[in-house]
Amino acid sequence: MNGNGIGEVVYAGLITRFPALLVDILLIELVHIFFILVGSAAVALGLIAGDMELSPLDVVLSLTAPIMLLYFFIFCAYFTFFHAKGGQTPGKMLLHIRVLSDANPPVPLSAPQAFFRALLFTVSCFFFYFSILMVLLDKKKRTLHDLMVGSSVVRDQRRAG
Repeated sequence: MNGNGIGEVVYAGLITRFPALLVDILLIELVHIFFILVGSAAVALGLIAGDMELSPLDVVLSLTAPIMLLYFFIFCAYFTFFHAKGGQTPGKMLLHIRVLSDANPPVPLSAPQAFFRALLFTVSCFFFYFSILMVLLDKKKRTLHDLMVGSSVVRDQRRAG
């Protein structure tokens, strides 16, 4: 067993990865909703203070792009931070899995690798999660974004024992 707690590598499949992703998406959504509420209050106060009259539809339409960009930023920052800081998001910690590079020995991703992996994952979301289904075809259970950055999701043997 090396310093990363990796003896025999056990790759994590969809049954483990999906619940971890759900936990992470929930946490990201909570942060996103907080920022939306703060932003909405600021817009409302600005409209009141400025004595402006905009229809609710105009307000929603003017905030749609910033809200989507905010979500994209939070998503990428969240996964980049946690994957570069040891390979585990809170969801992955709960399910005892982690993202490691395919290096020998496996090590946590660098910040650029983690960012690129998060970016590629968001792109795959626009294509109906096609890249995620690759887990079913790859012997190391890697998605397209894993293959492109040279990473794998493995059982964390330090915690799972």
